[in-house]
Amino acid sequence: MSLCIPCVSPCIPCLPGFDFDAPNWKLLQYWGEGLPRRRASVARLLKRVSKPKAKPRIPKGARPKLKPLFLPGDCLLYQRTNGRFVPLVFWDVDECPGAEHLFAIPNLSRVEYPALIKRFLSHPNTLSEAELAHFFNSKNRFKTIAVRAKLIKANRERFICFAQRSFPPSAWRNSIVGNSAETLACFEQLLNGTGSRSVSQMEIEQMTSDGL
Repeated sequence: MSLCIPCVSPCIPCLPGFDFDAPNWKLLQYWGEGLPRRRASVARLLKRVSKPKAKPRIPKGARPKLKPLFLPGDCLLYQRTNGRFVPLVFWDVDECPGAEHLFAIPNLSRVEYPALIKRFLSHPNTLSEAELAHFFNSKNRFKTIAVRAKLIKANRERFICFAQRSFPPSAWRNSIVGNSAETLACFEQLLNGTGSRSVSQMEIEQMTSDGL
């Protein structure tokens, strides 16, 4: 067995399971009378690192894991600056600098069944995978818009949660990540590009009567 130079971290003779009491003339020759002290030091080290710290130190420059502002599958109404509402579904958070929240945009304009739209906007009604697909595309994929967490926090009152659903269905493919919005004007411009209409006043009144 090859010997290492004196080290702080465990070396080959310091690995768990190594028998210090076994005859090893090279080890004794290397450490001599210091072998008992080395053995005690390694034992203390292994005992200390075997248990995780109650409050581990966060390395300089590292950020703690971000807690999303919404839960995956939260269905929300976003109130535009013109007072109208558009539906969103929160999907996930991208833990990049800026903490972008990813929203899927259901397209109310492509749904031909008013009763289905009413069920989508109602709580706690649920939709099947086939019914939910009507609000997105025929290939069971959805496009997302990324919004900075700071922008959401500054305009939190504009995001109203009305339902919670499992999203996306397990059989659906990965999403298509769209553009990122850093201002309300940019966000609303991206919403205009989705082709979805706003929620009508009659639909808002129905949601209000349902307890939104």
